[in-house]
Amino acid sequence: MERFDSERRRGGILAPIIENAKCKATEIGGNIKLQDENFVRKQLDCILDQGPCDKIGTTLKSKLS
Repeated sequence: MERFDSERRRGGILAPIIENAKCKATEIGGNIKLQDENFVRKQLDCILDQGPCDKIGTTLKSKLS
C-alpha cells in the first residue's frame, strides 16, 4: 500500500503518460505555428527590430543575442 501512496503523491502512475501527451501537444502546436507565414514573419520582424515582440519573439531574440 505504501508504494501506491507514494505514487499518488508524485502524480500517480499516469503522470509520465500525461507529461508525454503535453509534450506532443506542444510539439504539434509549434509545428502548426511554424507553418503560419504571418506568425513566422512577426517573429522575424521582432528579432530584426522591425516590429513589436510577443513573448515568443522576446524569448527567441534573447536566445540569439
